[in-house]
Amino acid sequence: TNDDDDFTPVSRFASLTLSDTASNALGRAGFSVPSPIQRIAIPQLSRGTSAILHAETGSGKSLAYLLPITEQIWKTTSKQRDPN
Repeated sequence: TNDDDDFTPVSRFASLTLSDTASNALGRAGFSVPSPIQRIAIPQLSRGTSAILHAETGSGKSLAYLLPITEQIWKTTSKQRDPN
């Protein structure tokens, strides 16, 4: 099995392990179910896999890219503030 192909698309944002900040922001924005491009891209990008996303305007590509990046930044920042 190729590791790049070994992933499970996400069906709901709640099934992701997200920071409280991201979970709350998604909830306030009314996002609960990811778009098709997000279902596939977020698990891959969260693992640090490089990707080029191709989908129509308004499909959710920006969130698919930015959610894993911001989560990594929040995790890194939290560890730096509280190393324990």
